[in-house]
Amino acid sequence: MLSTRKLEEKIQESLERTDVLVKQEEIQETPRILFLAFCPATCLICTLLVFNYIYFLVLYSSCR
Repeated sequence: MLSTRKLEEKIQESLERTDVLVKQEEIQETPRILFLAFCPATCLICTLLVFNYIYFLVLYSSCR
């Protein structure tokens, strides 16, 4: 009976450690998801701004 109780305690401790590890992994996963979600949009906006700037420079120089 004593060994069964110890075994149950060890299983419970193991489950608690596993829960903590899973939560830590989820926390580490969140920034990567945000980066993958926002990086392409940010890169696209920056590229459009650069091309827009170049376009207006060319347009301005051709009007002179």
